[in-house]
Amino acid sequence: MRLATFKSTGKLIILLLIAVFAACKDAPTVSLQTGQKQPFEITFDKYSPEEKKVITTHVDKALSLIPPRSGELETAAAINDYVFQYFVNKDNLGNAVKLLNEGHAICGGAAVTMAEMLYSVDIKSRLAFLIGIPTQGAHSLVEVYFRDGTRGLFDPSFGIFWYDYENKKPVSIVDLLAEPELSDIFLYKTINAKRKKTDEAVKPYIGLSQTYQNRKKYKEEYYDPYQCFSKRSGGGVSGEEYTTYVKIPLGPGSSYGDKKGSSETTPWNKLAVLQNKEGEYISWAYMLGKTGDYNITHVYRFAGLQPGDSYNLSLYYAKAYNAVLSVQILNGHRPNQGNSSTFYYEVENLTYKKSGSAIEKVHIPFTADSPNVEIITSTEGYLILTAIESAPMKTYKN
Repeated sequence: MRLATFKSTGKLIILLLIAVFAACKDAPTVSLQTGQKQPFEITFDKYSPEEKKVITTHVDKALSLIPPRSGELETAAAINDYVFQYFVNKDNLGNAVKLLNEGHAICGGAAVTMAEMLYSVDIKSRLAFLIGIPTQGAHSLVEVYFRDGTRGLFDPSFGIFWYDYENKKPVSIVDLLAEPELSDIFLYKTINAKRKKTDEAVKPYIGLSQTYQNRKKYKEEYYDPYQCFSKRSGGGVSGEEYTTYVKIPLGPGSSYGDKKGSSETTPWNKLAVLQNKEGEYISWAYMLGKTGDYNITHVYRFAGLQPGDSYNLSLYYAKAYNAVLSVQILNGHRPNQGNSSTFYYEVENLTYKKSGSAIEKVHIPFTADSPNVEIITSTEGYLILTAIESAPMKTYKN
């Protein structure tokens, strides 16, 4: 799930990793299982010595002015400050090595980079997320797991972390989801500014109390933490054992996104800012399956259908990997297949490399048994969608 360029569209575009609509507002509690490696940890382990040196060089810069035996909280705060400052706010894809070499990223990239940097100094973390935020869609963060058993939430996109100074302990995303008002009380933000150009210097971190300030009721034009925690539709810590459900409203002639992708390097952007009729963002409508740390299932919710008529749901995609699409139809069935309502599609692997690359599609025909039909789709691999379209069979064109 990633936040996109702030002022180019006036919206916060969600890409990546990160995102999703959860079934309820309760935060999933995900334990950090011993020996269970996260995708970003596996990525780091597979780096060449030269690639690992890219990470460790930046870690050394982030920690250059703090004592060698500083605690984990101090180390995490320093890396959080460094990642915030370092990345110019511009959309980018890739692992931490690529992002650090290019010098720009948005929230998903910042979160992955911080997590890899922490991993390099033996501090455990997981990617965290907020979804269904009314004014900005979704957001990626980092939940850090400290050896003393505490957990703390960090936001490297904005140079923020949450800390209970009176009780001397970090504040977890679980606490903030349960009590959103804590996001106003315990918010600490770096005094340093984000770079605007990749050739600008990063200011050194000189200590927790000198670098971070308590900013109660902090907000800016495109980011209001209290709203994020109080009005989100879901959120938590990533993990494949937790399935996130993205609910997408459709009618008999709906069409969202980019079906051609001829002039876009990231043709999934339009789905990334998909909104419902109330103007709320439908987070992660472009991601389906197991992408990085997330396991995303789509629920296509049709209304206004004619019982007995047949329709096509078309999914256009730019990327696919090991995707076997599982489809379940509620209040409907496959045309000419009796009452069959569960079936599978094998999707060929596809990589979108540049503007003008091929956009492929998969068609899901169904007959409505009711005006309201739900189609639930999931996959073991993943699909990155560029468009979602529905049409009656008589007007459908292959």
